[in-house]
Amino acid sequence: MRRLLSIAAAPLLASLVVGCDGAGLPLDAGAPPRARLAAPLEAPVGRPVVLDASAAWDPDGSVLGYTFWPGDGSPSRVSNGPELMHRFDAPGAYEVAVVVRDAAGQLARATRLVVVDASAAGCATSADCALGADCRVDLGLCYFGGPGTTSGEAECDTDEACAEGTRCLSGLCLAPPAVR
Repeated sequence: MRRLLSIAAAPLLASLVVGCDGAGLPLDAGAPPRARLAAPLEAPVGRPVVLDASAAWDPDGSVLGYTFWPGDGSPSRVSNGPELMHRFDAPGAYEVAVVVRDAAGQLARATRLVVVDASAAGCATSADCALGADCRVDLGLCYFGGPGTTSGEAECDTDEACAEGTRCLSGLCLAPPAVR
């Protein structure tokens, strides 16, 4: 709860200290970009999915570059656009990531866990998805597109910092995906 309050108060504090732009958004010169990544919660084997970083932003400009890591052993891919189409060819749990770069060369990273399974269910509406996820109807998959892991928001450095049954992945204590 403490983290939510501090994150919610940060834009107000920033606007008091450095002022606001014409749209009421805080000006934060020199601040790193904020990475965001939307990805399917579950994906079927061999079917294309989109890794979507279009919600990434930069407080003092715009995001200029995106580097995606599919997490399945495929090489990273650099893009000027916020989306990457990728197909997972084997079942498993993959930590996908994006690193965004701003004009000053500053970086931020976001990750998501994608469970790839031959029996992954699709969706027709967001009511078919878990709480917090939305159906991306064009792909028929449930996507979670919250903030993800971004620079400066780590909960842990090692597995020992996490509760029993969870692991430290990209700075967050996460439970391993359920096996079906």
